[in-house]
Amino acid sequence: RVTALLRVGAATVEARADAADPPAVGAEVAVAVDARQLVVFAAERSGAVPAA
Repeated sequence: RVTALLRVGAATVEARADAADPPAVGAEVAVAVDARQLVVFAAERSGAVPAA
C-alpha cells in the first residue's frame, strides 16, 4: 500500500493505492507527486522557502 498525505493550508490532498490494482497505483502516486510539487511551489511563492 502506498499512502501520501499533503497539506496546503486548509486543503488536504490524499492519494492511496493498493498493490492489488497496479494501474491505480501508478495513477495515484502520480497525483501525489504532482500535489507535492504544488506544495513546494506554494511554499516558494509565499516566501517560506527560497525558490530552487
